[in-house]
Amino acid sequence: MTVKRDIVADNLKAILIILVVLGHVMGFMRVSKLTYLINCIYSFHMPAFVFINGYLLSSLKSSNVKLS
Repeated sequence: MTVKRDIVADNLKAILIILVVLGHVMGFMRVSKLTYLINCIYSFHMPAFVFINGYLLSSLKSSNVKLS
């Protein structure tokens, strides 16, 4: 059985992972000018992960795949 990948969701998750890494790197730099950008990244990246994974789970449940 082959599972079709959602390319858009995969690319969005990759971008979000890169933003998390950049946020951590900027946090270690301790530059006060970057505080706004760090807070901006941290304010949306986790809700975006939850939304994307919920979307993928709902599309998986709607197919004929049995989840254990």
